[in-house]
Amino acid sequence: MEYIDIAGRRLRIGLGLREVGEPVPEAKYFKPRNRKAMINTGHIKQVPVDELTEEQKEKLANYQANLQPKHVGGGMYQLPDGRKIRGKEAADQAMSEEA
Repeated sequence: MEYIDIAGRRLRIGLGLREVGEPVPEAKYFKPRNRKAMINTGHIKQVPVDELTEEQKEKLANYQANLQPKHVGGGMYQLPDGRKIRGKEAADQAMSEEA
């Protein structure tokens, strides 16, 4: 069974704000230590995909479509977990390895 991370509290991720109950697909790119701490403190919760409402599924599809490295200048790309990597190909490769 596949699980998805849902915001347990209001979260500021990047420039966006996630309300309680909204999906947080970026969480799978966080360092395991940080992700575990967020789960233990209740900032995110793991919920089976089958239990998502239609609104949550729609938001999840929207967020996953926008998950890509962002160009921050000087040939550097920022990944969803905050790491910066030089070169678009290297950033795309890092994203595919973590998924």
